[in-house]
Amino acid sequence: MFSHMEGTLIVAFILSCLVFLAAVAAEGRGQHLLRVMLGLEGERNKEQMFAKIEREENDLRLVRDMARLEERSHNTTEIEVTAGIQAELRRSTGSAAA
Repeated sequence: MFSHMEGTLIVAFILSCLVFLAAVAAEGRGQHLLRVMLGLEGERNKEQMFAKIEREENDLRLVRDMARLEERSHNTTEIEVTAGIQAELRRSTGSAAA
C-alpha cells in the first residue's frame, strides 16, 4: 500500500525542502552559513553566525488599507468599491511622492 503513495510523498518531501531552503535564504542566515562553509568569512565572523540579524521594520499599511476597503465594501456596490480602491491608490502614491 505504501508503494502507491511513494511518488506523492517524494514530491512532497522535495517541495518541503525547497520551501525550507527558500526561508533560510530569505532570512539571511543561509547566505552567512554558506560563506562560512566556503571559507569566505574570517574566524571572527564564525562566532557571529547566530547573532541577531538586522531587518527592516514591518509595513502594515497594505493590510490596514485592505481592511478599510473590506469594511467599506459590505455596504456598497462593486462600482463604489472600485472607485474607493482607485482613490486609495491615488492617495498612497501621492503621499509617497510628497
